[in-house]
Amino acid sequence: MPVAAPQEIYDSGKWKESIKFLCNKSVVSIAIRMDFEKYRNEDSFGKVEQTKEMILTAVKRMKAKCKFDYDKFKNDLLSDMCAIARQG
Repeated sequence: MPVAAPQEIYDSGKWKESIKFLCNKSVVSIAIRMDFEKYRNEDSFGKVEQTKEMILTAVKRMKAKCKFDYDKFKNDLLSDMCAIARQG
């Protein structure tokens, strides 16, 4: 889950990134930081692109801790997003 908050929230230590594996690694909860100012100032396309990058970053971090085909996931995600964009 991407989290977007003002910089002072991160600086104060009130929130930290986390990766939690649940149910014998069949479920993972990932909370990572998103650049709040950049996200807030983006148009709709930019917000989608930034969200896509955050998903890929989260999955890449998870990949380091369990067996997961990151390249296949990335290709599937990007092809699905292209298909949705063509329908739009």
